[in-house]
Amino acid sequence: EFGLTKWVDYFSRINPTASGDDLGADDPAKAMVKADRAVIGTPDDAAAMIERLEKQSGGFGCLLLLAHNWANFEATKKSYELFAREVLPRFSGANAARNAGVAYSLETGWVIFPDTENGWEKRKPAMGLDPMHIRQVPAHMAANTGLPTGDQTWDPKVVTDLAVSYGPVTRATVTLGVDNVFNTYPDPTITANTNSGILPYSGISPFGINGRFIYAKIGYGW
Repeated sequence: EFGLTKWVDYFSRINPTASGDDLGADDPAKAMVKADRAVIGTPDDAAAMIERLEKQSGGFGCLLLLAHNWANFEATKKSYELFAREVLPRFSGANAARNAGVAYSLETGWVIFPDTENGWEKRKPAMGLDPMHIRQVPAHMAANTGLPTGDQTWDPKVVTDLAVSYGPVTRATVTLGVDNVFNTYPDPTITANTNSGILPYSGISPFGINGRFIYAKIGYGW
């Protein structure tokens, strides 16, 4: 509504042969959407329109967007952002691996443990000292070699925390402590799970990946 009425008047004047019943309708926005002249709606609507154009044309390599100033500047920027984030990746394939990974995890479960004679048993990760068997790659990535390249077993670790508290005055407490006294780290992730070397340790480690932590705190009760 911000600029659509002005555009309809302008377009009808400079190109009357291209005008149709939709431009002369009482609600041109709804009429243009119904006539497939425009997309005014959600990212799904925009993607559906591109798919229709792609099918009608037999395919194309570039999509050109024209700024008609139908919306104010802030709304226009939001529209472009939604288009870049939620529409373009569907056609560029930028999110194909991520979508496949999400679909795989929803279908099979990220954590499958333990390995049995009949394959992997889907269960929640175990807590404590039991080894965990984790699959962190989509099935199609492991299928490239025919091997479960993302499967990894972490050895159990013992982590020791130590804290000493002292109450010098009534209601006050001073505490000195060390978490992970012996600076224990989880086993490094195998190459297939490091995300090109970015993640040397697994982010699901129950005791973290930061090693020893020394702290002091003062508490007061009332």
